Amino acid sequence: SHMTEVQSLLLSPFTRSLGIKHYLWYAHAHRSVYLRICEFMLDGIVSSTQGSCPVKHSEKFLIGQAIDTQDFNFRSKDDLELDNLVHIGRFDPSKNLDRVIETSLINSDNEGLIDSLTIMGTPSNQKAESYKNGLERRFKSLIENQKLCFNPSVPRSTIPDLTKEYNLFIHSFEGSLDKVLLEATLLGLPVITVNQEFI
Repeated sequence: SHMTEVQSLLLSPFTRSLGIKHYLWYAHAHRSVYLRICEFMLDGIVSSTQGSCPVKHSEKFLIGQAIDTQDFNFRSKDDLELDNLVHIGRFDPSKNLDRVIETSLINSDNEGLIDSLTIMGTPSNQKAESYKNGLERRFKSLIENQKLCFNPSVPRSTIPDLTKEYNLFIHSFEGSLDKVLLEATLLGLPVITVNQEFI
């Protein structure tokens, strides 16, 4: 099962009684009540990293981020300017995109240093859509002055080509390790983040 601790819990009595092995993929820093019960009902929890798997009472299998490094070739940069920033990921309040914008474009220490910030991601639910609409209203002048740009999500396979025009990846999610941080690093794109799993 993939990120479905509620459904996995409901299904677990049947898989147990029928002798069917049942593993849950879970990559999130939060240890929900459903996950706590799943720890006793399932055969194990599969995740990417220790910080993405807050499981305490079940066998856990940490298998990494499964990035094909051949798709993310390192590019050395002649231009060491750090003025064209990008953020790629789900457009969600948990990603702290308001903080990313403020740090990049509003912090007085950065005034005149940063040319632009592009945020690529699509809201996945109504709450995230409202969050995006609020940011668009709040930072309307930055959008009009082409300092800030919101773009929709992109296929993962296009990230290597898309990031060629940027020279810094900025990120502010404090939970589990985001795969895109490792992809940016593999590409040679400098990363600024508060994510302790990455650090």
